[in-house]
Amino acid sequence: AESEYATGYDAFNKAVSLDPTDTEAFDGFVKSAVAAHRESAALAVLKSLAESHPAVPAIWNATSKLLATMGSGQEAIQAAEAKVAAQNSAVGGAAAGSSAAGGRSD
Repeated sequence: AESEYATGYDAFNKAVSLDPTDTEAFDGFVKSAVAAHRESAALAVLKSLAESHPAVPAIWNATSKLLATMGSGQEAIQAAEAKVAAQNSAVGGAAAGSSAAGGRSD
């Protein structure tokens, strides 16, 4: 059964690398990492993705969940706070873009 979890982990790892906005893939990634006892490797993947895509809430959410399962409560809270900041950044950017477009008089 553990090899099945490892296979699942590898598949989800590829999925989140290909689409870092796929929340369902991140859920599977975290669950399979824990089941396959690959928490440290998964955390390294998530940290790398967060560096490349800091404004993607799904990455921070997965990081928070993984850290919580690893018993790193304070770090999990910090990742959750980063998720909120990323969401606010995405919402603020979208609102700024729409108001700028709406204010034009061509």
